[in-house]
Amino acid sequence: MGEDILFMSVEFLKLGRAKFLTLMSIIEAGYSVLFSEIDVYEFRDPEQCETANFPQDQTQGCIYAGDNFDLEIQSNILPGKVAMAGSELNIGFFYLRSSVATIAFLDEIVKCLKNNCGWDQSVFTSIVWERQCCFVDDNSDMEHQCSVTNKCLQMRILSVYHFPTGGSGGLRRRRSRQFGIVPPEYYTNTKTCPVLVHCTGRTGLQAKLDCSRRVEDLYGNCSTGA
Repeated sequence: MGEDILFMSVEFLKLGRAKFLTLMSIIEAGYSVLFSEIDVYEFRDPEQCETANFPQDQTQGCIYAGDNFDLEIQSNILPGKVAMAGSELNIGFFYLRSSVATIAFLDEIVKCLKNNCGWDQSVFTSIVWERQCCFVDDNSDMEHQCSVTNKCLQMRILSVYHFPTGGSGGLRRRRSRQFGIVPPEYYTNTKTCPVLVHCTGRTGLQAKLDCSRRVEDLYGNCSTGA
């Protein structure tokens, strides 16, 4: 009790199965879910856009939580890049809409994890890209539109600037020294703020707490230029 769970250990894999079993039971009961792990530091309600510091037109900083998408999720991409089919998705923070497509997708994940098919994040990513029929990437300038349907999975990739993770790709060696994949100077220069920072890329409670404290120092008093 109280010890860190090692990556890909038996306990780690059991936790992944338990997470998706719980999510599936909630979705099947007709409830949508905004899921967040404990290493996600939220500065404001991601479903609340209309505040004094965050005007209504800042739609990329909001979780829509409506009928447009079955899944809204972070992708482990670098700032300035766009998500491609097969891009790794980060399962530490996401929104799931209760729908026929979502239930079928979760059922496939749970069956796979019960058969010890691998790391839950890799399994999740693989099955999402196989099942999705439409995705919108907030990191891209291209306009995409998904029609409302229950027949296939529709996904929104969240903006890396509004919903930054702790690092990925070529930054793996350096990301333990980062506190969000987006440099703090970006928010100073653009007079914007992250909605949250996900302290990924760190193992152990102390490393997670250190990240949370540093993130609070960096962005705790952040406000937009609006």
